[in-house]
Amino acid sequence: MRKLTILALASVALAASAFGLEAKDGRVKLVVDDRTGRFSLYYLVDVTRNRYEPLLYDQETRTTYATLMVDDRAYRLGDAPDFRIAVSRDAAGKVRVEYRSSFCVVRQVFSFVSSPGAPMADGVAIEYSIENVSKAESSIGLRVLLDTYVGEKSAAHFVAQSAGPLASERALSGDYADIWMRGLGSADGSAANLQVLLSAPATRPDTLLAANWKRLNDSSWSFEANPSRNFTLLPYSINDSALALYYDPTPVRPGSTRSVVVGLSQAVDGYDAYV
Repeated sequence: MRKLTILALASVALAASAFGLEAKDGRVKLVVDDRTGRFSLYYLVDVTRNRYEPLLYDQETRTTYATLMVDDRAYRLGDAPDFRIAVSRDAAGKVRVEYRSSFCVVRQVFSFVSSPGAPMADGVAIEYSIENVSKAESSIGLRVLLDTYVGEKSAAHFVAQSAGPLASERALSGDYADIWMRGLGSADGSAANLQVLLSAPATRPDTLLAANWKRLNDSSWSFEANPSRNFTLLPYSINDSALALYYDPTPVRPGSTRSVVVGLSQAVDGYDAYV
């Protein structure tokens, strides 16, 4: 049982009018909703049968999204009426999403990438370029909520580099040394295994939270992890985990841009060295 109570009506409406821009490269497939800019990501687990598995929950693309924080006000991108949305694909094959308002423009660019030694693409880099188009300095931050999926097949939804398997809420912040967080669908790599990069070339989040999806979704920004809580919130959200990547607000001058890169891939060692 996942999100049925809060998303049932929305799912019915979306099923009747589903639109999406699809892009493929190597073993990765990306589908971007051309009305909201939100996305689904898939990995080709069986090349001979052309069988993809989702790296993120894909039954409802509204559950993975970014929240922009501008001067202590949160804007959920894809929902906020202040922003006009445009989705396109350029000549190089990159998918571009633009969220434009009178005070801020967010440009989200998806690029396919390959880990060292990989013969084809096995991940995506998602760059958020946030331009202050107002006439005053603004404090701008970003939270990226990932509705994770593959690790929910096991008791431990995630594997952290420093803490090992995680079956309850956890926060990484401060001087944490982790360079990835993983959700494993299989230990032998025969299924989709999500890896979230936490270091270069991805931008290191100031805080990474693993928690129940509904708890994170209900929080417009700040959230305090409680290791005594698991990934269920009865009766609304059962066995339903998510990751939230926080990039704390920082001053951005008029006409200047703040950039954040999120890296998502099939779980492989050494991915921090891709180009």
